[in-house]
Amino acid sequence: MLPGHGETPDRAEDLTGRHDAVNIGADCGPRQAGRPQRGRGTHRECADERGRRGTARFAWEYGMTFRLIATGAGRAGLRRAVLPAALLAGLAGAGHAAAPADATGTFLTEDGRARIRMERCGPAEKNLCGYVVWLKVPLNDKGQPRVDFKNPDTKKQARPSLGHQLILGLKPNADARYEGKIYNSEDGKSYDVTIWSEAPGELTVRGCLIAFLCKSQTWNKVSDVLPGQLTGPTNGPGGPRSDAEWLPAKPAATGSTAAPTGAAKPAAKPGAAAPKPAAE
Repeated sequence: MLPGHGETPDRAEDLTGRHDAVNIGADCGPRQAGRPQRGRGTHRECADERGRRGTARFAWEYGMTFRLIATGAGRAGLRRAVLPAALLAGLAGAGHAAAPADATGTFLTEDGRARIRMERCGPAEKNLCGYVVWLKVPLNDKGQPRVDFKNPDTKKQARPSLGHQLILGLKPNADARYEGKIYNSEDGKSYDVTIWSEAPGELTVRGCLIAFLCKSQTWNKVSDVLPGQLTGPTNGPGGPRSDAEWLPAKPAATGSTAAPTGAAKPAAKPGAAAPKPAAE
């Protein structure tokens, strides 16, 4: 038994001689009155072997065996390593971060006040963007469509709240989640946000004002369409609008119809009347 598990070994036999069941590289037998076994090596070789047994047993107690490279002669040598499957999987995937679970679709916010359409965006569509496509209360107190009047960008203060972008191109991180910024039109501020999916049809949205002041909520995926909901394509008729920095790149022109510089003027049509001489 290991220290901290009910027994404190005070003799070498506690970790070696009494636990020969580990049976790793048994070049030396159990110690008997400090004498080496006949044909089994010197005192030093046996002491080294007992030390290796103790180390191997420590690992064995925690469900893990490993490669033991023996320094003595005889049958001691390389022993094959067997690592837990979870550890092997972790080592194999260390250089390849897992991709986040699919987070696209239309989701109802936890408070039920808005529906957000999540889409891939950015270069090679590796980012995640989100747009407000439905509001429970789309009109202000004057009966007019709500606008983003608290936006710090004066050019955006007149844009409608319905259809604006609030998830700002999140990037996948090493934890297979999306992280970046979320815009809150209620106060005109942007916050750090992390989004991931742990269950089909759900998104966990964790926003942070500062590193230690965070709050999480769950958005649920919806498939129906409510009155007033935007259903058109993003940046198209009847759809939400991307911020300028997340607009899809326009394809480069493949040709030009402009006439080349210095091109000859077209010849006069045959039979055209010659200019009259000037009157004297």
